[in-house]
Amino acid sequence: MDLDKINAPLFQALRKHADMEPYQFHVPGHKAGKAYPMEIYEWLRDYAMRIDLTEQPDIDCLLAPSGPIKEAQENTARVFDCDRTFFLTNGSTSGCQAMILTNTKPGQKIIMPRDAHMSAFGGMIMSGAEPVFVYPDVDPKWGVTKGVPYAEYERVLSTHSDIAACFITRPNYYGMCPNIKQVVKLCHEKNIPVLVDEAHGAHMAFHSAMPDSALESGADYVVQSAHKTLQAFTGGSWMHLKGPLSDPDKASRMVSLLQSTSPSYIIMATLDLTSYLMGGFGKEIMNRQHKLNKNFRKEAYKLKGVRIIDDSIIDPLRITVSASDLGLSGIELDLVLRNEYRVCAEMADLENVVIIQTVADDEDTMAALLAALTDISHRFKADPKKRSRLGRQVAATWLAMQSSPVRMSMREAAFCDSETVPLTQAVGYVATETVSVYPPGIPAIIPGEEITAEKAVLIIDLARSGYFIKGLRGSEDFGIRVVKTGI
Repeated sequence: MDLDKINAPLFQALRKHADMEPYQFHVPGHKAGKAYPMEIYEWLRDYAMRIDLTEQPDIDCLLAPSGPIKEAQENTARVFDCDRTFFLTNGSTSGCQAMILTNTKPGQKIIMPRDAHMSAFGGMIMSGAEPVFVYPDVDPKWGVTKGVPYAEYERVLSTHSDIAACFITRPNYYGMCPNIKQVVKLCHEKNIPVLVDEAHGAHMAFHSAMPDSALESGADYVVQSAHKTLQAFTGGSWMHLKGPLSDPDKASRMVSLLQSTSPSYIIMATLDLTSYLMGGFGKEIMNRQHKLNKNFRKEAYKLKGVRIIDDSIIDPLRITVSASDLGLSGIELDLVLRNEYRVCAEMADLENVVIIQTVADDEDTMAALLAALTDISHRFKADPKKRSRLGRQVAATWLAMQSSPVRMSMREAAFCDSETVPLTQAVGYVATETVSVYPPGIPAIIPGEEITAEKAVLIIDLARSGYFIKGLRGSEDFGIRVVKTGI
């Protein structure tokens, strides 16, 4: 069969991308299998089709594990020193939602960072929980959120005596990892369970130079994307439980509600392999990545016109780059890296590009990244006129994090009869779904909020700047779903 003549557009797009042989600085963390020892890589290459299976007596059942899946989950729990680990094949989205469903009931309050991932908002819609928002700091130089300060949790807990759970996102997409030990202590003093979305931090427990992991910080529930920075295939995640405030029986029921009844055995096998590799060789693997990262940063910091976030609370393997001093927006820099150097980043915002170093990287990939940035620093010269047209990231992030007037609960709005209205005409209407810049998937508008003129202008500006906006319909009038009767 002539593969070029197959009318399968996604298949053909993937073939074309693979033929480019890009330097992958994005998820998944295995980066085309490079994170695996050769023996495992070759076996998966040869046998992947043959282990794409359904439940059979000798390979166990994820929904009621009693054999090798149960043993694999117990092994993973030992690696992370927790009481219980669940394998997730629907990604960390299902884990975040399961945490919320396990710990909240309709009408109960949950502390929620305003920059939480849209999956958490989906979890609140399903559970009927009501968010009590805490707001992250915004870095004035970079325009990225730095995590929620401790004072915000103190503020909320001093004014709300009926909080059912506290949800924390850490690290965020930019690798910001504020210390949460005091927040956990404060919540535990009030018998409030702490739920942490650690989707981007599954690697942090394996090296002392990394920020403390959520489990090390005392969290009760932790969700990690093993596929983002470790070796698992896309969609492979873990949900860990530890301590007396966790409820494994209820968590198991909620996970079962959200998991597919046809889970991928390939994904589960790579979750099993990942815990084996990191449990046995994690320190060695992370020592190598830490050394590569230090050498890269040492040279990259010398480049003129190229800046890299260097913060005391950052995961060093998350490399956020800006060439705005050279007149390049984040989206423009991303395109230059991809089209001219075959360096494919994870995401770009108005001024920055996010590069993800994982357990798969080596001297060649880091050298290619440094060479690309070095060449860009020589090719593009500082242009004050272009630079003056940038600087929107701080304002955009700050505005996106502001809550709009709430007209009804998220759950009520999500299930309302709705209609599509052009965003330019939607001011004053009530949104029925999240509107999120993706990636990273942080909602600027949530169901039940009134659409303000400021938010409408921001979202249209971001869409016209090249962002993909989840929740908009049409590339010209930018339709948004709103409650049919307005306010």
